[in-house]
Amino acid sequence: IPAYVSKIYIFDWAISELPIDFRYKTDFYLTGRTLYINGGGDPHFVIGYLRNIIAKIYQEKKVLINTFVFSPDFYFNWQSSPKDVQMSLFKSLKEGAGAPIAPKIRVIIGEGRYPGAGDKYQFQSAPLPALIKQINDYSTNSSADSLFHRLGGSSGFAIYMKKTYGVDSKYIVFRTGSGLSGNYTTCNLTLRVLRHLDEQISKNNLLLTDIMSVPTVDPGVLNKRLIDKEYAQSVVAKSGFVNYHHSLAGIINTKKGSIYFAIFTDFDDMKKSGPARAMIDRFLNDTLERNKKILKSFHYIPDFTLIKAFRISRE
Repeated sequence: IPAYVSKIYIFDWAISELPIDFRYKTDFYLTGRTLYINGGGDPHFVIGYLRNIIAKIYQEKKVLINTFVFSPDFYFNWQSSPKDVQMSLFKSLKEGAGAPIAPKIRVIIGEGRYPGAGDKYQFQSAPLPALIKQINDYSTNSSADSLFHRLGGSSGFAIYMKKTYGVDSKYIVFRTGSGLSGNYTTCNLTLRVLRHLDEQISKNNLLLTDIMSVPTVDPGVLNKRLIDKEYAQSVVAKSGFVNYHHSLAGIINTKKGSIYFAIFTDFDDMKKSGPARAMIDRFLNDTLERNKKILKSFHYIPDFTLIKAFRISRE
């Protein structure tokens, strides 16, 4: 069970199949005092971005919006269900919206996408590498699942794995992009995926640290792991934990090239879970210690503002 290490497979698939400058796009149409929102399946769209849109509209049109109508593929504040989006959107706008809107508002679930009359604005997410980095740092399941389904879901993933790695359901099955449930694979295949991902990143003139987390340095799930800080900047990794199954996979940078590692545990009860995680950290630390003479730092300067590299345009 790879748990959230599954996301490494999704990163590999996304970088192989999507343009490296891919961005989710969300369209907004202002008609009178109504703002229609055509979602683009962007799982990263949050209240801060909406405030920016509303502020731009008010600056240009001096309109206080009183009605918001969104299409079913609009995601908001990590919610994807239209009913949950409706509730979260209304609550966020009413409670300290920080944007110029009417005192009384309505939030409506549209029956479909708005056909597109009115003044148009477009929000574009940060580019693909920044989105992947955010997913890796915080292990955001909804974002990984959205990317998985955009790429083709379970059937599309099976085709990609067969085409790229020559493997079938005997070796790997993924039901989710997040790794929450229904996924299995092998350590050996995970090493192959890491190597391929490394190659794909290099082909796109990126660094491993542009998309993967540096333990104890980057914010998120690996920030508090017991990895020796002396060696941490020689490692990028993704951890996982589902139903007491711990996993960790990544790449160690050395003067002789990359060392790929994948560690899965098969303990499925609470008592064994803690020791299993500690064993994983010890294994990685021991590996780093054994190779300390050839370790090479990624010379990584973290850029925590990268996820803010969004665009708002007037069309």
